[in-house]
Amino acid sequence: MPAAPGAAANWRLARRPASRIMAAPGPPPESLCMVLSTDRVPMDLSQFVLQLAADQSVSEQWRDVVASLPAQLAAAVGDETTRLVLRQVGRDVADRHPLPPCDSLDDLGHAMSEALARIRWGLARAEEGERNLVIQVAGYPQIAKNEPALALVVAVLEGMIGRWMESQGGGVMLSARFAGKGDPPLSALTFHYGQHG
Repeated sequence: MPAAPGAAANWRLARRPASRIMAAPGPPPESLCMVLSTDRVPMDLSQFVLQLAADQSVSEQWRDVVASLPAQLAAAVGDETTRLVLRQVGRDVADRHPLPPCDSLDDLGHAMSEALARIRWGLARAEEGERNLVIQVAGYPQIAKNEPALALVVAVLEGMIGRWMESQGGGVMLSARFAGKGDPPLSALTFHYGQHG
């Protein structure tokens, strides 16, 4: 099957056992029985990720509350304190969903994908960058289409990734920092894990 062009060109869908991905009772959604790896992808990946994000979005009764939370926190305590609080939330979530020891970046990407899928927060891949480890997350929850809502997701993921990397032997001086958002339709979030000035 031909590969999708552009930003999706080196992602691959790989079927994994549902029992290793889903913690909730009942049959797992078909979309969550798949994780992303580092080869090539079929043409329908973009639609898959968009559906995954839609399936995992915040429920209607909480969307407005969660969407307004970052701006209200920032107004009360400032942007930096808000980021620190949300990163700590991410660290706490990571502690509840620990990764097994990983022997390769491919294993790390799969383990992160399985942990993220258990809480309906998307899929991940990891690869070596020039100066940092590069981790991308796609299919994350779509809270609202505004910068404060994206900042909430980003800060929580920074905390989760940082804590997971610590559990894999990462040093205390290393951290995960948001590096940018990819183009639609994937709109993957990129994080650099390393030492930041």
